[in-house]
Amino acid sequence: MFFRKIKKNFSIVLLAALIICVAASCTERNKTSGENPKNQNLSPVMPVSSDSSPNHAHAEASSWYKFRGNSRNTGLAPYAEGVSDPVLLWKFKGRHEFMSSPSVSSDGNVIIGSHDGCIYTIQPVGKGQALIKTHESVVSSPLVTQKFIAAGSMDGFFYVFEPTGGIIFKSDMEDWICSSPVLTENGNIIISGRKGILRCFSPDGSVLWNTPVGTGDYEIQSSPAVFNDRIFIGSGDGNIYSVKTDGSITGKFETGSPVYASPAVDESGNIYIGNSAGDFFCLDQDLKLKWKFKTGGGITSSAAQDKTGRIIFGCRDNFVYCLNKDGKPVWTFKTGKSIESSPAVDKTGRIYIGSDDCHLYALNADGRLLWKFGTAGPILSSPALTENRIVFGCEDKYVWCLGEKKQKSEEKPEKNRN
Repeated sequence: MFFRKIKKNFSIVLLAALIICVAASCTERNKTSGENPKNQNLSPVMPVSSDSSPNHAHAEASSWYKFRGNSRNTGLAPYAEGVSDPVLLWKFKGRHEFMSSPSVSSDGNVIIGSHDGCIYTIQPVGKGQALIKTHESVVSSPLVTQKFIAAGSMDGFFYVFEPTGGIIFKSDMEDWICSSPVLTENGNIIISGRKGILRCFSPDGSVLWNTPVGTGDYEIQSSPAVFNDRIFIGSGDGNIYSVKTDGSITGKFETGSPVYASPAVDESGNIYIGNSAGDFFCLDQDLKLKWKFKTGGGITSSAAQDKTGRIIFGCRDNFVYCLNKDGKPVWTFKTGKSIESSPAVDKTGRIYIGSDDCHLYALNADGRLLWKFGTAGPILSSPALTENRIVFGCEDKYVWCLGEKKQKSEEKPEKNRN
């Protein structure tokens, strides 16, 4: 998802300075936010006692609890009314860019990672604080349940922690992480690191298996999707992998170019995903090609699927594409610059997506512009939907929350002094 920015921000020259700045920034922040000191100096994997283990249940289906909103990565929020006439409800100022995509807890708190190395929680009124600090940027999007929150960091560790910030366990993935975690049906946690390691954890932090999906020469930015007993993920080696929930690889499909987008899986098990050469694929659950569609640029945006089965995704050729189930184009919409954000779809079929042109776009189901909202920086973060709100991060160092205009008169957000 973040290929361009990662290459830009992690040069050897800047790496040492970034680590120092992150440590200083988060230390200062944690003094004011009251972070629990037990978050520091942990071993690579630290299990917890049985009475504090997270439950095995998925987060509630009525919240955008992970990247792309659900375990199949469809980007569809069937509970969300969406926003037809937007107004700014609040904006939360961070210390660095927000390239992580937000998740939302069942009580409406927004959880998001930042380039300052912290993972923040922001209340529905816009007041926020750091939950934990890591030692590098966080572009991984959090997995949020009632018992725990999980996310990876560019410091190479995968963190699982309580909603109040207490670390449950962390695990060394050997290199940076920008993939986002997912739960299997039995409550195990799946995450991938840059070196091509797909790892499965039990809720208490035990490593159940490690499976290579590529090699250390090919970075993994794709986030896994789960369908029944299968896990699907793209790889920088150009393949899309199918892995059973016991860790065994059941197949791979060669796309011919690195795959940084994340797969979306429909109710029948069909997989939709694009690659960096601009090819967009539909595969069946056995990874047999059903159809391929060619765009005019690389695809790092992950696809969404609306209630009618149509597929929507952004592209680095500046366009938003909508295809039908057979791979035929329905419409396109052009933005001002490249699109690396992934679309979200509400229950009415409206589509929300960010662009490098510093705007969040809302499109009607037929592809016509409904509205656009301007920010001061490119939007690589993918929007999260609640019942009647849209939340997204931005490179202008803000997290933005939009709602219907009528909400503004009913709510009085607290002033954010962060």
